[in-house]
Amino acid sequence: MIVCFWAANIVGAFTGAWMVRTFVADCPRLKTLNEFVGLILFGAVLNSMLSATIGAAALAHYGLSPSFSLSWRVLLGSDVMAILILTTFILTWFSPSNGWRERFNSRRKIMEAVLLFAGLSMSVWYLFAWDKGVLSPNKSIAIPFLLWAGLRFGTHGATAACLYLSLLLSFLSAQTFYHLPPGFVSPGTYALVLQTVLATAVLVSLIPAIVLGERDRTMVKLRESEERYRNLTQAAFEGIVIIENGRIVDLNEQALKMFGYERGELIGREVLDVVAPESRPIAIECLRTGREDVHELQLLCKDGGFFITETRARMVRAADHTLRMVALRDVTARKQVEEALRESEEKFSKAFRTSPDVMSITDLETGHYIEVNDAHEKTFGFKREEVVGRSPLELGIFVNPEAREEMVQELKQAGYLRNREIQTITRDGRILTMLHSAELIELGGRTCVLRISHDITDRKLAEEALRESERRFRSYFELASVGFAITSSEMRLLAINDEYCRILGYSREELLHKTWAELTYPEDLKANTIVFEDAVAGKTDAYTLNKRMVRKDGQVIHATISARCVRRPDGTPDYFVSLLLDITEREQAIEREARARAEYTLQLIASQEAERARIAGELHDSLGQSLSMIKNHAQLLLLQKRLANATRKGLENISETTSAAIAEMRRISQDLHPYQLDHLGLTRSLEALVENAGNASSIAFEKKFDMVDDAFSRDKAAGVYRIVQEGLNNILKYSGVKTATITLERDLHEVRLLIEDGGKGFNPNDLGKGMGLKNIAERTRILGGRLKLDSAPGRGVRLEITIPISTGQE
Repeated sequence: MIVCFWAANIVGAFTGAWMVRTFVADCPRLKTLNEFVGLILFGAVLNSMLSATIGAAALAHYGLSPSFSLSWRVLLGSDVMAILILTTFILTWFSPSNGWRERFNSRRKIMEAVLLFAGLSMSVWYLFAWDKGVLSPNKSIAIPFLLWAGLRFGTHGATAACLYLSLLLSFLSAQTFYHLPPGFVSPGTYALVLQTVLATAVLVSLIPAIVLGERDRTMVKLRESEERYRNLTQAAFEGIVIIENGRIVDLNEQALKMFGYERGELIGREVLDVVAPESRPIAIECLRTGREDVHELQLLCKDGGFFITETRARMVRAADHTLRMVALRDVTARKQVEEALRESEEKFSKAFRTSPDVMSITDLETGHYIEVNDAHEKTFGFKREEVVGRSPLELGIFVNPEAREEMVQELKQAGYLRNREIQTITRDGRILTMLHSAELIELGGRTCVLRISHDITDRKLAEEALRESERRFRSYFELASVGFAITSSEMRLLAINDEYCRILGYSREELLHKTWAELTYPEDLKANTIVFEDAVAGKTDAYTLNKRMVRKDGQVIHATISARCVRRPDGTPDYFVSLLLDITEREQAIEREARARAEYTLQLIASQEAERARIAGELHDSLGQSLSMIKNHAQLLLLQKRLANATRKGLENISETTSAAIAEMRRISQDLHPYQLDHLGLTRSLEALVENAGNASSIAFEKKFDMVDDAFSRDKAAGVYRIVQEGLNNILKYSGVKTATITLERDLHEVRLLIEDGGKGFNPNDLGKGMGLKNIAERTRILGGRLKLDSAPGRGVRLEITIPISTGQE
C-alpha cells in the first residue's frame, strides 16, 4: 500500500516536472500569469490526476475506500493544494533572486505584515469559534486579507498568507471536525470544501499579486526602455524629432541645439513652422505620404537663420498612436564645403586656363598629357589636340630626355617638385629655360602630375647681361683714372676705388669709416648738402658741382663731383654712385690766369688813366691856353670904336665860338680825367657828376650820398667814379625815363651803390655788343665787389654794387 502511494507520488512528481520544464519554463518564478496557469495545469492538475488515480485505485483495491471517485477527488484536491501552496511558496521565497527583502525593507512594512496576519488569524478564528468553520456561508470574510497580502506584498505575501491559511485551517479543521453534529457532513465532503476554500484563497491572493507584479515589471521595463530610448536619442549625433499629426511631440537635445529653441517652445508646434518656405512642399509631401527615404530640408532657427539637414524618417506605432520619428543630420557645413569646393574647382579651372604660366596635367606613369592651358599652346606652339594623349618625350619638348625621369623619381619620393630649371625646345626650335614645379594629384583614381612652368629665358639673359655689366662696372670702378665711390643715403662711403684713396690721401679702410661730409671743406658743405637732399627727396636724380675737399694731410684741393642716385623699385634712394675729379691744378691755373688778367687790367686802366690825364693836361695847358688867347684878342679888338659892322660881327662870332670851344675842351678834359677828385673828393665829385648829367638832360635824378671820401684809395675812388659815370651814360642813352635814383650808402665794411630807373629795361642774357655793363662788371671785379643786375623788358633796370671798404694804396 505504501509502495503504491510512494510510486504514485514519484510518477506524478516526475511527470509534472517534465511537463512544466517542457511547456512552461525551466524554473518558473511565478512572474507571469502564463507561468502560474502552466504551473497549475501541468504541475498541479495533470500530474496530480495521475498520482490520484494510482492512489485511489490502491485504496479501492485494498478495500480502504468505499468509493474510487471519492478517493480520487480527495487525493486530487490534496495533491493540487499541496502543489499550489507549497510549490508556489518555495518558488517565490527560495529562488536565487526572490527580492523578499525589498518587500519588507522598512519597519512600517513589517508592522503592516503583522497586522495583516493578525487580521487573517482573527477572521479564521471567528469562523471556527463562532461559526461553522469552512462550512460557514461567511467564510469569504478572509478574502480581504488575502487580497491585502497579494496587492501590498506581491507573490511573497500571497504565498505566505496561503501557506499560513492552509496550516491554520488544517489545524482548526482537525480540532473542529470532531465536534460537528453526527451526520452533519461526511469527511470526504469536508475535505473537498476545505480544498475548495484553499484553492480559492490561492487564486484570490496570487492572481492579483502576479498581475500587479507583471504590471510593475512591465512598467519598469517600459520606463527602462523609455530611459534607454531617451539616452540613446540624447546621445545621438543627429537631432531626433517625434511628430504626431504634423505637430512636434518630443525632440532631443541635439535637435534643440540645431533650432536654438527651448523644449517648451517647440513641443506642440506645427512642424511646418520650422521649415523654410522653399522646403515646405517636400515636407508636406513627406507628412502626407509617410515618405521614409533620405531627403534634404532647409530648416529655420530661432534667430532667423537657417540650416540644411539630411533627413530620414520612420513611422512608429506606439499603443494606439502613430508617430513619425525623424532623424536630422546637420549638413550645412558639408554643403558649404561642397559649394566652396565647387567654387574652388571653378576658380582652379579658370586659373588653369588663363594663367600666364605654362600649366599641364600628365599621367605619372606614361607621361601622356591629359590637359594643357592656353599658355602651353602659345609657348611651345603645339595645339591642344596635338598634345593630349602624347608625352613630352614624343613631342621632343625636353632638351635632355633624362631630366623627365629624374623629375618622376623625385616626385614619387617627395610628392612634389619645386623650382627645377630645365631646358625645353619649342616647335620652331627655340631653346627656352623654364622654372619647373610639380605636384602629385589624384584624378579619376589615377595618379597624375600638375605641372607649372615659368619661362625665365629673358630673366636668365638679363641676369647674364647684368653679371657682364657688373663685371665691366667693376673693371671701370677699379681701373678708372678718376675717383669712384658708392655712398649711402646717410652720406657714408660704402665702396671706393684706388684713385679715390690717392686723391684724398687716405687708405681704403680709413675712408670706409667716414662720410663725404667729413671730407668736404666746411664753407662748401652747405651747397653740397642742398643738392644731395634734393636728390634724396626725389627732386633730381643727379647733380654735378665743384667744391673743395680736405686731404688727410690738411691740404685743400678743388674737385668736381658728379653723383647719381640709384633708387629702389618704390622710388626710395638705395645708394649713390659718385665720380671725383681732382681739378686742383686746373683751378690753380685759372686762378693764376685770373690774377694775371686782373693785374693786366689794372695796369691797362692805370695806363689809360695816365694817358687820359696827360691828354687832359695837354688840352688844358696847350689848347686851352691857345683858345683863351684867341678869345682875349677878339675881345681886345672889339673894344676899338671904329670897327666896321661886318668886322665887329665877325669878331663877336669868333669870341663866341672860342668860348664854346673852351667849354667843350674843358668837358672833354674832365671826362678824360676827373680833376674834381683831387680837389673835391669822391662824394662831391659824384654829386657834381649827377648834377651835370641832370643839367645836360631832361631827367630828374634823385640822389642820396653818404660821405665815402675816406672809404677808398685814389685809384679805387676813380674806379667808383667811372662806374657811376657808365651808369649815368646808360640811363641817358637807353632808359627813356624822366626820373632815376642813385644811392650811395656805407657801413663799417662796405659801400653799397644802387642805380635804378623805371625805363625800357632789357634781357640781362642778351647784352649785345654794348661795353657799358661789361666795363661796370670788370671794374667791380677789380675793386673786389659784387654786382647784382635785375632787369626785364619794360620793367626798368636795377643795378646794385657792393664794394668792400679799403683805403690802402695800390
